Amino acid sequence: MPDKEISFLSFRKNFQIQKKTKLLETEISHLKSLRIFNQDKMIEIRDGKGLSVLYSSSANEKDIELVPGSESEIGIEKELILSGAIPKGNRLDWLLQKGTEIGVTEFWFCNFPRSSRMDFSEDRADRICVEAAIQSKRVSLPIIKIYDSPLKMIEQNPKREFYFLNPKAEKLLGTKLVHGQIPIIGPEGGFGELVEDLKKLGLCDYHLGQTVLRIETAFIYLSSILSLANQE
Repeated sequence: MPDKEISFLSFRKNFQIQKKTKLLETEISHLKSLRIFNQDKMIEIRDGKGLSVLYSSSANEKDIELVPGSESEIGIEKELILSGAIPKGNRLDWLLQKGTEIGVTEFWFCNFPRSSRMDFSEDRADRICVEAAIQSKRVSLPIIKIYDSPLKMIEQNPKREFYFLNPKAEKLLGTKLVHGQIPIIGPEGGFGELVEDLKKLGLCDYHLGQTVLRIETAFIYLSSILSLANQE
């Protein structure tokens, strides 16, 4: 193998291994911004599902060549699923970026009666997650799902257990209380009548303390403490 110490990590969803392939325009742009496109280097490509493979890349060339025997299974992060309302504007971008860096494996977003966002771009969300995964050197890419409502989400996942965050709840959230369950983070306007609907389905509600958090803050708060719980 040639002595090429510089390496670059890239993610390609549904990647199929080929002996020779070409750098994507986004990869070239990133390499140029790092000022290493004009140098010999190693390119590590991950498919986001646990597969990793190395390619040899010559200076200023778009063509890259497979390094024989470099394929490996690197596994994936422990499951960490969060669900809830979709924040507005660039607050969603921030949520996806930081959640990916922390280790969220699946984002399940819902529309609520008091918070409905129809302009959600899955392509943009995927790009943000890929960039964050590269920056944080994750082994897998998070999955993004969109549901018409939290009730539909629960209905379509009958084998899953859920709980929801409610500032008016009597119990403080504890990770041991909800281990293996999926949190539902409501909109800033509140759950409204959905509180009773969720309780009728057997869901418990918890609060996070004395303060009321924004959607994206609650997402990051929960992803942090649940990620730590996953490592215990």
